[in-house]
Amino acid sequence: MPLPAGPPRKRSFSERLDGFERSSAPLQLMPKMLPLRQSIPDAEAVANNPELHGVELNRAINKTYVQLSRQLQSALDPDFREASSVSPSWYAMAIYASRGAGKGMLAAETALGVVQGDKTLREVFPKVPEEDWQRVAPLLEERGPTKDCAKFLVAFFLAQQEGPTRLTLDPRVLAISAGRMVNIIRQPDTSIFTFTRTLGNMLEDGNRRIFGDIGVACQHYLELRRDQPGLGPEAVARHFSQEPLAVGAYQDGLKFAQQGELPTDFAPLYGLNTAPLLASGFALYQHASQEKDPELRDRLIQHAGNLLAYHEQAVVAVPAFLPGQILPGETDRAAVMEVLTPQVDVKTRDWTWSLHDCGLEDLDDSYWTPPSTERNWAVFADRWEPILDYFGRCAANPQTLWPMPNPDPAQPV
Repeated sequence: MPLPAGPPRKRSFSERLDGFERSSAPLQLMPKMLPLRQSIPDAEAVANNPELHGVELNRAINKTYVQLSRQLQSALDPDFREASSVSPSWYAMAIYASRGAGKGMLAAETALGVVQGDKTLREVFPKVPEEDWQRVAPLLEERGPTKDCAKFLVAFFLAQQEGPTRLTLDPRVLAISAGRMVNIIRQPDTSIFTFTRTLGNMLEDGNRRIFGDIGVACQHYLELRRDQPGLGPEAVARHFSQEPLAVGAYQDGLKFAQQGELPTDFAPLYGLNTAPLLASGFALYQHASQEKDPELRDRLIQHAGNLLAYHEQAVVAVPAFLPGQILPGETDRAAVMEVLTPQVDVKTRDWTWSLHDCGLEDLDDSYWTPPSTERNWAVFADRWEPILDYFGRCAANPQTLWPMPNPDPAQPV
């Protein structure tokens, strides 16, 4: 009985080439291969995944922001590869702040471990020079809650540093922040653990809210560009919002971009009806992607980013800082944010923007209360101008943001 035939033997490359050379068939030219289109990241899947929390959620959000920022920058800058001197979109700037939220979550856990553990600060952070420790020694030598709160705040600061570990925290800031933290943990049923949990929940809440709104919207904008290439800016605005304000604010943006300083006080112009401004921002990005004048293009991009930021900060992020009540298992989120406000910073590839060093007005003219201690990041009016200051520095140094950072906040940028 004959054996069943096996699969045909695959010819080697040389055999196939030899057969091609002996073939009398006319040569068929292969069509020119087009570059593969990048797949648009599924921001909705990340935002709606109930299993993602804390740093794991932050990593997924950051990874998506990296992809969104690259694809949007490619629309704004046809020459974009891994770097760009064109003004960055909101997404290319926000990724660094989002990484900071993840680093804050990790640093809070480290700081809690320092307070509750057996190791000293010097043992946990051995690279800090002795002269740095001397600047804050009086507070760290206190007894009771003040010492614990000072240790927590120093550890929280140091755990977020990259590169050379220096304790540059202003001793005046440390004293004020530690005093405020002591007042919080002395409240009934409150402890440093409660403080840490509140901080982590607040950072996660803000991260999720902003990404679920503005991150998902960018996915939809990129899908719109893919499905309807060449769509006009006003059509983009109407796609995202049926309110007349969406097109109206877009038309305002065209005028603003062509004359004088870009406005940033949007409350008198648009109030708190900010959802249509998200649509206006994408319409401005669409116009910028078709604009030939480099200076006008950059101003359109900057104004679009400011509109998205206003929507994000004046409305979307507010419940994360000011939920209207003390949530179960937490303490007052606004009070926690006031303690940490002087430490707010954003680390990019080549530079760090710091609230403490951004030239804030001194509200009480007192040396003993630095301007950063006179603000509370939980309050929109206190964070809006500093955010614009960070955006301005990004716009002035766009090439320093690229390539996009490592999405993992546990890793260097």
